[in-house]
Amino acid sequence: MTFEDELRRRLQQLDYPASDVDGEALARAGRSRRRRRTTAFIGAAGAAAAVAVIVPLASVGAGGSRSAIGIPPPSRSSASDSLAAAFHIAAPQIQLVLGPVPQRRPPCRPTDVVARAEFRPTPSGDAGVISMVGKNCSLHIATGPTRFLDQHGASLSIPFAAPLGIVNPPENPRPDLALNGGVANWGFLWVGSWCGARPATIEVPLVDAPDEGGADYGTLRIPVVGTSLGCEGRSNARVVVGVAGREGEGVLPPSPALSSLRLHLSVPGRAAHGGLVDGVVLTIRNAGTAPVRLDPCPYLALVTDAHGVSGTEEDGSSLLLPCDRASVVAGGDEARFALPPLQYGEGAPTGHGGLRTGERVTINVAIASLPTASATTQVD
Repeated sequence: MTFEDELRRRLQQLDYPASDVDGEALARAGRSRRRRRTTAFIGAAGAAAAVAVIVPLASVGAGGSRSAIGIPPPSRSSASDSLAAAFHIAAPQIQLVLGPVPQRRPPCRPTDVVARAEFRPTPSGDAGVISMVGKNCSLHIATGPTRFLDQHGASLSIPFAAPLGIVNPPENPRPDLALNGGVANWGFLWVGSWCGARPATIEVPLVDAPDEGGADYGTLRIPVVGTSLGCEGRSNARVVVGVAGREGEGVLPPSPALSSLRLHLSVPGRAAHGGLVDGVVLTIRNAGTAPVRLDPCPYLALVTDAHGVSGTEEDGSSLLLPCDRASVVAGGDEARFALPPLQYGEGAPTGHGGLRTGERVTINVAIASLPTASATTQVD
């Protein structure tokens, strides 16, 4: 039986009772907006529909001349590639996310879980995604993957660590929904040079966080398929651990190569009308000298703050930047993307989203590991 057949069988066996999580809260999880005064949360469900309307514009080099950088529309993955969205950089969390805490089922043990780990090559190293499905149980996973083993079960000397000390770390809005539901992906990025034995297995401890008691339920040992990192004379490889997510969410950590990039937003002075802000352009500038390839592509976190007489309200969404292996920002150059209309005040056309003419709307955009960019416009 193939992994896909077993995955399909386990999914058919899952019977996740609706009483475990508030139904209205789950419905709100898929919406791409949140008001500060409500208890809802941002989701990535609308990302796929919005990707196609992020329009790549021309790039402008340091000297001011225009040149095409060749960023094509996003590639369309086959319907059978259920992990296509997972192989993208997770969006950061730049707004407060609230929601009910779902009840956990009994903890998964290793024999309760069908899992697969897959490598795919990127310019920065090998991106990996672990796909896990538990049978009527919750995935208690505090840290994600921790170790590679070779074909004989021996540990490989490759350190695993989450990205630390970076601004806007990757953080999907509600990974607890995926883990408590027993169906989740977890990403990682294998970088550097590796001249040792090829990893055959990756370990994921089923364990609670220390502040939750630290209980240990065993360790998943998951076969690895796909590419293997190359040898460049010596071994200095390491694994950057990503985050958990649901289907349709990116789970990879940001590539170290993104560190020279900076974001800039521009918007017309009176671009807010009828609950939408139009004409927003995102510029990605490369402050370094080396070219940066936008692969894996990142999810953007977007938040609009509507500043009215009654206070400030937030709307949030996540969008996938349309890029692939041909998407390169040269040193000293930039790439520009026209964003789709962004809603404010929950997108209410009546009364301009609750604002009056002349009141302000602030747009905030972030990519994991890069500082947030902001711009302000007024209601027309």
